[in-house]
Amino acid sequence: MSLTSGFKRAGIGLALGSILVAGGVAGLSSAASAAGTSPATNGCYAQWWNTAFAGKCSSATKAMWPVYVYGDCSAELDWEDGPFSISKGYSGTFHSNECTFSVNKAYLLFS
Repeated sequence: MSLTSGFKRAGIGLALGSILVAGGVAGLSSAASAAGTSPATNGCYAQWWNTAFAGKCSSATKAMWPVYVYGDCSAELDWEDGPFSISKGYSGTFHSNECTFSVNKAYLLFS
């Protein structure tokens, strides 16, 4: 093998490696664009976007305590925040947090 053909092979290997890395990054970014809403309990629910999640209520049907907001984070430890106290009739966001990479899903825990 000549020195020139060795450089050509190395160049092809670097180009292929770059394509694979770019594809992997593109795959990660598309997975990070998921969003959703959990089922509501007594008028309260969790909502999540790319990296953020929140506990929300739309006219809570009863007072609740304790309420925890759970965020299932991708490639890192999950978040469980709370306890929070919700008043009957409350509407709005009562807590929000963020994951570093992406949120798989979020939900409320009552215990």
